[in-house]
Amino acid sequence: MNRKGLFVLGIIISAFFAVSLSSSVFAAEWLFYDDGDADGGVNKAAGDYLAVRFTPPCSNAKILTVRFYVYDRDDDAANVILHILAADRSTELLTPNPTITLTTGQFYWFDYDVSAADVYVSDDFYVALEWILDTGDPYIGYDNEAPYYSRSLDRVSGAWTTYGDVDWLIRALIDCQGEAQPVGGDIFRIDKLSLLTPYFLVALAIATTTLILIKKRKN
Repeated sequence: MNRKGLFVLGIIISAFFAVSLSSSVFAAEWLFYDDGDADGGVNKAAGDYLAVRFTPPCSNAKILTVRFYVYDRDDDAANVILHILAADRSTELLTPNPTITLTTGQFYWFDYDVSAADVYVSDDFYVALEWILDTGDPYIGYDNEAPYYSRSLDRVSGAWTTYGDVDWLIRALIDCQGEAQPVGGDIFRIDKLSLLTPYFLVALAIATTTLILIKKRKN
């Protein structure tokens, strides 16, 4: 292989190692137990919760983002309070609990970044939304088509109920930093190859441009 070829190969290998050092690219995965299609919306009274139980597929994971589907929101003051609870459903892992301001409208996913809070889990955890108003808003989407995962809950007047015939459209993006461990249900990982492709294209473009400049200088 000539010097030009070695130069191009070196740039591509360097780009690969740079990307591989980013754990958020290689280890991030969405956990969810719904089919992505909202069949309707559910709401609660002030102080009540909707929640989903998540099981990390590794011994240590950082929670990066919470995502949920807003089926409807009409009242401009109808927002929710976010909770991330430990397996005992009482220990708060995210403090203080942020109030999430939602956009008026229907049928949209909402992402909330919690990465700066450094919430780490090694066991089951719950993402819960608490209602602020008694007006009925907002409505959170649900999936009522099989398969069901029995991971969706509500808390009404302090009492928890698990539902076996519906799944709330609430999700969590985690970054696995520990050893893999078996979990029940399905795990939905991000397509890592599609994430890497732009980096390789950039590296290739840089290498090509550099070779053209070298050729021009020689000429």
